[in-house]
Amino acid sequence: MSQALTIGIANARPEDDVFIDELARLVGLHVHASAERERSQARLKIATRNGERLGFVLAWHVADEIEIVDVAVLTSARKQGVGVALLREILAGPDCGNWASAHLEVRASNRAAQRLYSTLGFRAVGRRVKYYDNSEDALLFRCCLEELL
Repeated sequence: MSQALTIGIANARPEDDVFIDELARLVGLHVHASAERERSQARLKIATRNGERLGFVLAWHVADEIEIVDVAVLTSARKQGVGVALLREILAGPDCGNWASAHLEVRASNRAAQRLYSTLGFRAVGRRVKYYDNSEDALLFRCCLEELL
């Protein structure tokens, strides 16, 4: 059986907050799960397998768009379909809403993430020069969901 088939995706709950905040910190993100769960526009999902937390995705639903804010997967769970499962749930899951497009930004050096987003239909549409704290550029990616569904 494929490992991707055994990945469960659910809305994050208060008991997931410490995991989300710590994983975010480990990968250089600034997420405060409890605050995000309170935002009406936020979608915060967690991936698990056999009771073990593997990663999370944070997205914001605004008007007819979804912005992928952060995606993080434990190093030990990478390349096992966790990121794909999280993003598919946000983009086309049962509570995804009626948005027409999705967008995100990704570090220019993060080739693995860029490949992941490309496999899900995202395309590079722009660049933000010196966007990150270390002056690294951000690539802007967009996906027209109406074309995928």
